[in-house]
Amino acid sequence: MSSTHEELDAILESTPAKELNEIKSLFYQIDTDQSGRISLEEFANFHGLHVNEAKLILSEHHITDTEMNEMNLKGFTLCTIAMRTKSRTKSTTSLLFYYLSAEEQTKVRAIFAAIDKDYKGHVTVDQYCEYFKSSRDKILNLVKEHFPNIQLELNFYQFIEIMSYSGDLQPFLKSSTNNNNNN
Repeated sequence: MSSTHEELDAILESTPAKELNEIKSLFYQIDTDQSGRISLEEFANFHGLHVNEAKLILSEHHITDTEMNEMNLKGFTLCTIAMRTKSRTKSTTSLLFYYLSAEEQTKVRAIFAAIDKDYKGHVTVDQYCEYFKSSRDKILNLVKEHFPNIQLELNFYQFIEIMSYSGDLQPFLKSSTNNNNNN
């Protein structure tokens, strides 16, 4: 059963204030021109998706093309919640992301954004290896094993899975937790 606006509004009302503040902060990071609106392309890139994939997921939640094309803060919040609550049974890649806390999700997105400097919604294996100081052969083998049909570019969810399989995710999460505990 697809979500309706009423269901999303109910989810919005029940979303903890901390998570809403994180989403609001993300909106302002994406809205670099400070227009108070972001495009579907910016939204899709932020979530590590192609525009058509984001459109499909959002349309399943009855979010109209007009609402998708120029999102204000409320629209972005509803769309982000829709993305987070979307049942993703196609692969463990996206499921892994949803096991992370909102804070961890934000930190992983920040790493992805730091590597994806051109905001195309993907990073190359070479960019990944350079950032994590990983062996290119090791990462290439993981990519070929888990994503045999892709080129040498990883979308956001593939990036997380490769982080997990390579052993780069757990130390990152531990160091993030330790850094937060030291503040």
